[in-house]
Amino acid sequence: MFRMSHDAVDFFSADFTAAGVIVAGEEYPLGYFAAEALEVSGQLALDIGAAAKEFAAEAQMFFAARDPSSAGIANEAFRRLWHLLRKLPLYELLLRRKDAPSCFTSDEDCREMWDEMMTRGTQAHDDYAHWIARLSRIGQDLSDFRRNTQWMLSAYFADLPSCKRENYIDAYGRFKDGIGKAKLADMDEESDPFYDPPVASFRFDFPAHISFIPYRDEKTGKPKMAERSTFDDLIAFLYLDLTRGIAAGNLPRRCKNCGHWFVAVGGYNTQYCDRPILGQHGKTCRSVGAHETAKRKLREAAAKEYARTYNRLKGRKQRGTISTDEWNRIVAVAEELRAAFQAGEMAESEYCRKLKAL
Repeated sequence: MFRMSHDAVDFFSADFTAAGVIVAGEEYPLGYFAAEALEVSGQLALDIGAAAKEFAAEAQMFFAARDPSSAGIANEAFRRLWHLLRKLPLYELLLRRKDAPSCFTSDEDCREMWDEMMTRGTQAHDDYAHWIARLSRIGQDLSDFRRNTQWMLSAYFADLPSCKRENYIDAYGRFKDGIGKAKLADMDEESDPFYDPPVASFRFDFPAHISFIPYRDEKTGKPKMAERSTFDDLIAFLYLDLTRGIAAGNLPRRCKNCGHWFVAVGGYNTQYCDRPILGQHGKTCRSVGAHETAKRKLREAAAKEYARTYNRLKGRKQRGTISTDEWNRIVAVAEELRAAFQAGEMAESEYCRKLKAL
């Protein structure tokens, strides 16, 4: 199954269902890994790019020397790259072993294999060159994915009338059309810089080997069919996961509590993620956010009813039907009622009834 280093870095599979993607035996919502990729730091992407280039250089040194020393140095460079790759979404699930496998050895029984890999025109040489090229561009591809996706979300998905799946698909269609026009405009000296960032590197094609496998739904126990896609490119998987997520009504979104990215599932206007909050005894952003939303609604309802009562009382004072002392006393009572309602000590119906009675 694996081509060069016999690990998931170069050849991995994911099983797509109608609602999710199965990786390493676990099912995740469509768009989950795309949202997690948006969390990858720019520094990690740079570190991966640098480590990949270092490994490529040390590999070339090994092929020139083919001795135990150069093999050890090249393998150590690959271990450093492996350690960084294991921090990425998806790879952290696929690269289960902590220590990277050894890529190179100076054993005599491998000499013919190394000769073939270094002989231009052979399949082994083409596979090796393709593998090194993929490793070398992972860091840049990740940076492009983060930039492109955030640009797309802010430019086309931020002001939708609702979070319905149809609106997501329509926004993606407008985005894709905009990219097509931008590519044409890019040949013009007066092209709009607004389109420049994602034009060259946004992926709409996803090379993958497709097959179908039966699986059993964990909730219902019924047999179903999944589409198994086998990739040799992490970024193709991320763009495919992002696009399938959009088609299903799932969209990456920033949590309004912690600021991290998460996938909002099913076309719901979810504003908070499920990450636990440090020092909050198991509370999550979503649970805290729900309480904050309830409190905000209480504050809004309290302010609305209070303003209505205040204006009514002010009108009575201006007409002279109540004195200034009575005005001050009644307004003070209204403020006490508002404070009690906001503190949750009084039901909304009782709060409104008492305000109307003033």
